[in-house]
Order: sequence, then C-alpha cells, then structure tokens
Amino acid sequence: MAAGTPLDDADRAPWLHTLATEIDGWLQHEGDVVLACSALRAVHRAMLRRDPTRVVFVYLQIDPDVARARLLARRHHFKADLLASQLATLEPPDDAVTVDAAQPVEAVVAAILARLSCPS
Repeated sequence: MAAGTPLDDADRAPWLHTLATEIDGWLQHEGDVVLACSALRAVHRAMLRRDPTRVVFVYLQIDPDVARARLLARRHHFKADLLASQLATLEPPDDAVTVDAAQPVEAVVAAILARLSCPS
C-alpha cells in the first residue's frame, strides 16, 4: 500500500493468519481486547471470528467523501488514492455493531460502548 498498490487476498493472508493466532491467545484469558483492522470481506471476518460468542465486529460506516477528507488530512497513512479500491473490496457486514463514523471520535466510542453494553 505504501507504494500505492492495493492489497489483494494473497497479500492479506499472512496478516489475517497472524491476527487469528493473536485472537486465539486472547480468548484463553478473561477480559476484553480491542483490535482495529479493516477485515473488508466476509471471508476475512470469518477467519477472525474465532469464537462467535466473544468476538464482536464493529463496522465504522462512513460516507466515502468524509473518509477521503480525513485521509487527506492524515500523515503517515496509506494514500487516499487507495480508498476507492478499499471501498470496492468492502463487503459491509450484516452481523456487526454498525456505528456512524462521521461523528466525532468521542461520540463514536460512546455509541460503540452503548451498543456493546459496556460501562464508559
């Protein structure tokens, strides 16, 4: 991605395998863990949903124009030109907590915590 080339599933496979292994380890213990990753496709999420009762996905839904503006304002992140390929790959989940990511960060976090019934 740093070179401006979108990733494909072959590129993502080792990363997803590593994340799945980490999740397996976390599931051996009490407590909660937050892992931020794109998991754009249903097959990616299936690889990561190691325990359907304990692994919950949050879909940060955002208008593409808002996402692009945010990417352009960030430093040291993938090129905004790759956003179109990311959105083309995205298979919006139908089994995730969905939150409007266009809100301020504090509101997004509060919405997620409320939907997960977590104390803030």
